[in-house]
Amino acid sequence: MFKSLSSFKPGEIYNITDDQPSSLEEITLYGIKLLNINKPKTIEIKDIEGEMLKNFFKESKKVSNKKMKKFFNYNLKFPSYQEGLNYIKDNFI
Repeated sequence: MFKSLSSFKPGEIYNITDDQPSSLEEITLYGIKLLNINKPKTIEIKDIEGEMLKNFFKESKKVSNKKMKKFFNYNLKFPSYQEGLNYIKDNFI
């Protein structure tokens, strides 16, 4: 059952993510393997032009979704990025 927005506590943070905390690199490498394509050229954070994008990659963290799942009493259709990416590949590519 979905809780109304009025049940949120001010200042609370809910990470919306799958059950498998992973780095962007892990997810990207899985997608590359799934699509059987060549790995793109790696760039260094210092070479990223946009400051906001540069900060995103500096600060990216693996997060847990336990609080979100407990609060919303929700089970994910695709509990891991592998299941989600496989579904996309099998149904849309």
